[in-house]
Amino acid sequence: CTPCKTVKRMLSANPDIAKHIAIVDIDTEAGEAAMRKYQVKAIPCFIRGNERHVGALNKRELLAFMEG
Repeated sequence: CTPCKTVKRMLSANPDIAKHIAIVDIDTEAGEAAMRKYQVKAIPCFIRGNERHVGALNKRELLAFMEG
């Protein structure tokens, strides 16, 4: 999706942030089992422990989410 690609580009341009994040691409049609397992109902979905955020984040928002 476009927001997913935007976040990936932002992370590529900011390796200091990217080294702390695991990016997992799931084909939403073929990966239904993984989507159920991680309770992903919409994309992009950021998961940190039991917290989640759905929707694109800019750099400031992503840093705030990571810090909890």
